[in-house]
Amino acid sequence: MRNKFIRIMAGVLSAFMLLSQLTAVAEENTSENTSASAGSAEQSKQTTPQIAEPKLTLSNELKATVINLGDFAAEKFGENFSKKLDTLIAYGMNGVYINPYGKDGTYYNTNMNKSGDRLEKALEAATKKGMQRYVYFDINKTMAACPDGEDCYDYLVSEAHKFALKYRCNGIILTGFYGTNNNSAYEEYMKNGSGIGYKNWLYDTVEYKFSTVSGVIRLSDNSIAVGIDAKDVWANASKNKNGSDTSAKYTAFYNGYADTKAFVEKGLTDFIVVNASGSLDNETVGFENVCSWWSDVAKSAKLPFYIVHHNEKIGTDEDGWEVEDQLLKQLAKADELDNYSGSVFYSEKSLEENPMGTTDTLTKYFNEQINVDSLFEDLEMTSPYYTNYSTDDTSVAFMGTFDENFDVYFDGEKLSLNEAGNFYFEKQLEVGMNTFVITHKGKTIYYNIERTINVLKSIGSSVAEGKTLKVDGGMAVSVLAVAYKGSYATATLGGTTIELTENAKSDVVDINSSYAAFTGKIVVPEGIVDEEQYLGNVEISASYAGYSRTYIGAEVIVNAVKLPDKNIEIIDKIPTDQSSFGTGEIVGRLSAAVSEDTSVTYVKLNKNFAYIYDGANTDSVNPPNVGQLPEGTLDYYKSEWDEYYVTTSGKRFLKEDADLTSGVGMGENPLVVNAIGNMGGDSFIQMALEDRSSFTVTPIGNDYYSGYDGEFNLDDFTATHINITFDNITSVTALPDFDNCTMFSAGEWQQVDVDGVMKFRLVLKLRQPGVYAGNSATYDSEGNLLFKFEILTNDIRNMTIVIDPGHGVTEYGYDDPGAIGHIEEAGANLAVAKLVESKLKALGVNVVRLKTESEFYDTKRRPYYARDYGCDLYIAIHSNKAGSESPRGTECYYYTSYSQPLAESLTRHVSSYFSNNVYSDGANCNRGAQYSYMWTTKQQDFPSVLIEMGFVSNYEDAMALANSTDQDGIAQAIVDGIKEYVTRSGVSSY
Repeated sequence: MRNKFIRIMAGVLSAFMLLSQLTAVAEENTSENTSASAGSAEQSKQTTPQIAEPKLTLSNELKATVINLGDFAAEKFGENFSKKLDTLIAYGMNGVYINPYGKDGTYYNTNMNKSGDRLEKALEAATKKGMQRYVYFDINKTMAACPDGEDCYDYLVSEAHKFALKYRCNGIILTGFYGTNNNSAYEEYMKNGSGIGYKNWLYDTVEYKFSTVSGVIRLSDNSIAVGIDAKDVWANASKNKNGSDTSAKYTAFYNGYADTKAFVEKGLTDFIVVNASGSLDNETVGFENVCSWWSDVAKSAKLPFYIVHHNEKIGTDEDGWEVEDQLLKQLAKADELDNYSGSVFYSEKSLEENPMGTTDTLTKYFNEQINVDSLFEDLEMTSPYYTNYSTDDTSVAFMGTFDENFDVYFDGEKLSLNEAGNFYFEKQLEVGMNTFVITHKGKTIYYNIERTINVLKSIGSSVAEGKTLKVDGGMAVSVLAVAYKGSYATATLGGTTIELTENAKSDVVDINSSYAAFTGKIVVPEGIVDEEQYLGNVEISASYAGYSRTYIGAEVIVNAVKLPDKNIEIIDKIPTDQSSFGTGEIVGRLSAAVSEDTSVTYVKLNKNFAYIYDGANTDSVNPPNVGQLPEGTLDYYKSEWDEYYVTTSGKRFLKEDADLTSGVGMGENPLVVNAIGNMGGDSFIQMALEDRSSFTVTPIGNDYYSGYDGEFNLDDFTATHINITFDNITSVTALPDFDNCTMFSAGEWQQVDVDGVMKFRLVLKLRQPGVYAGNSATYDSEGNLLFKFEILTNDIRNMTIVIDPGHGVTEYGYDDPGAIGHIEEAGANLAVAKLVESKLKALGVNVVRLKTESEFYDTKRRPYYARDYGCDLYIAIHSNKAGSESPRGTECYYYTSYSQPLAESLTRHVSSYFSNNVYSDGANCNRGAQYSYMWTTKQQDFPSVLIEMGFVSNYEDAMALANSTDQDGIAQAIVDGIKEYVTRSGVSSY
């Protein structure tokens, strides 16, 4: 075959190169010249034209469409075709792929002396408009048109040569070159190819046809590039290891006997036209799998390749084509491929019809008006999580994001994204079924939300129905109810009714819900000697907008009063002046509450840092001013109810933190103060107790006032002393000097009456009034009670600061977004927390940031994790939410009194940043340091606060929380607040 090709090329090309310069008379001698030039093989070799150095002009940014000439009527073809090109140019096209074949035949004429055919006019019009021009040349159709009696290969060469000479273009795309395994092919094989094997002959024949035409074009005009129409997958990897990750039913290699990969590798083509018929979601011929394979082939051969996108499928039910973003996604993926040089759109008609607005978006893409970063984002809803559900909430928050390149409609109203890339709005729910519709990228989502009325959602577990509370006389029964925000809520017990107070903040309700926590206390009557009082059940009611609900809660019984068998008496009164006593010398004595010959039941703590609850009420919140107790602490059992043990000292402990154990009374229980001083960044007091009796640690000198969430609100921490009040101690010894104690300058023992019981109290004078950071109490390896008091220095580098970005990964593995508004809270919390971490580390601070973005931290236990790191300051970073747009500003929550200065400093600095850099009106929206109970703020061995930087429900706040520049500013404000807080101390080192 190769010899035949050379012979044909030598004769035919010589003749036709001359022919292109002759008149019509010369054309009549073509056949004669051809036969004359085919004399001998030697002559052929001598006269074969040499291929000149190619001068190709292939676009690196092709934007073309396939135009079928058969779609245009013959009348006014040139005028109509030119208008079509103008339309395509308006779409952003800079090239055309012209298909000159149709059902009526071909729309070109290779007669060199005849002009004006459709292809010629089309090329002329495209040339004038400066468009890239590519034309398909079908090899098999050309051979099929060979006149009877002529050699079909001679005819193919002749036609290809004339085609290249007559139709000047940037490239000719060779198509229709596959072989066919049928009777005719086999007969041809037996006639001309017998001996090399039928399959080999099929492959050789296809390659011969392709290489022949490729060579003819290159010899005819070195400015015309030869392209290969890779209309089918070369081979599936399942059948050929070098194939693509596809499962096409028809492949070029195995079904078309065309080794298209080899054609490229042998240099038979100058560019590749990849037919990408599948979408990105197609499982058999997926767009990425097909195109990336050809990208590798093109890269290896150092050739450009173009992709044909099947835009005619837009809006069909074929996988991936149902939505309008398929084309843009394909273009974005194509841009990532090596040697990708442009795209061709298969259907000019579909471009004109503009299904689902895809041509408009395509034009925007070409004009770089499409945000490619969001292109692969479908409608993503943060809230609501479910499309069909029932809720008691009065409203529902719709919050999410979408590909901004395509419109989204909510109940027919177009949505827009805010500066943070989200949309957010609240919809009030009517009682009954509520239906909402969102459409995006051809998809429609129906939300069916049934609203039911439940004014009073729940009540606290301590007063839940079925429980019996046996309480002492005069005790306060704490009531918790969860009801609609703005409800009127009450609690009634034994004829007494109180109005419950709505709490501004609570861990027991979801910040995104329509509910709030309501709390209050009902004080029961004083006890009667030897007689119980049955008060009946607690009744809790709430009403809202004409709806009401009542819960019947726990029954309450007031314990009978039992007169004490023995009162504690002062044996040796502590003198006012204790300076004359030597170290270890007893300064005072009390009688034992219970003798050693009395059988008793103890409540024995089984963990360190156990919370102390008030035995005088049923509150589920531990007081902020009593400290925490170490493992092994003993107290006399008095009673129990629900999940608590109550002790004779007036304390209450969670049953999970304690065990009941039998024994005898403590009797004599002396306390010896061994040492006072500093060690490892703490001041300490070491004591020896015969029995590990309980105690409380209380700051003294604060000016508390009552607020919405309790009685321990402060304007400033002004404590001057720390009191440690011991239970069941019978004697105490003189205190060592305080010369080497940074936290305290002096101390003294007192004998005090606490609710009718005499106790010892150690009064410690703060060396710096208002400077205190909590304490811990544990038993050391020798059994000594060790109090540690963190030394607060004004050198921030001495600190270990734990940063807790609020919310994050849940125990079920999904992300908790926190408050939902114009942005998701968790993302802002994390961004600012990371910046705070970085800035503090730059100052030399030892910083621990909880990795909430990748690990689950139980909210209740987050302070425990902090303690394990040796925490000196704990800061939980959060963002707020309100039921309306108007609330804005910063607030910081504290629980222990010595955390208030940190909370005040942080909220002042952060709110100042908002005033000076965020708010258009420059308003001061410092909502202040707020007292409230939070799981993350109730630790008593280090200051702990929760800052609410701003409101995600307020647009200005939310956009600042989402903006990287403002995030940095807020983080710096937090750091500045910490730095100012530590300057309260006049101590620079331990």
